[in-house]
Amino acid sequence: MTAKFEADSAFLIRGRGLVLAGWVVEGRIKPGMTLSIPSFPQKLEVQGIEMITLLPTAKVRPDIVGIRFSLFGEQESLLWRNLDVKGKIFEFDNGTI
Repeated sequence: MTAKFEADSAFLIRGRGLVLAGWVVEGRIKPGMTLSIPSFPQKLEVQGIEMITLLPTAKVRPDIVGIRFSLFGEQESLLWRNLDVKGKIFEFDNGTI
């Protein structure tokens, strides 16, 4: 089973992990699912999913969610900060890392 996710942004929360923010467009994303990103050396495993609360004046959809992945080394953190994800569709699967 797979799920599709439209990304809006990617960021790092120090001490928590890497976050991909956006909207689920198909299926369900659950902890333990994996995501492959071509610029990353390994698959990313979903650690948690949280709703992101925005100010009422924000110019984005109200149903935005954050998908958190476990922390990696400095090299992966730099790749994550420079990752251009806006509007891209990512596919998650139930595969193992």
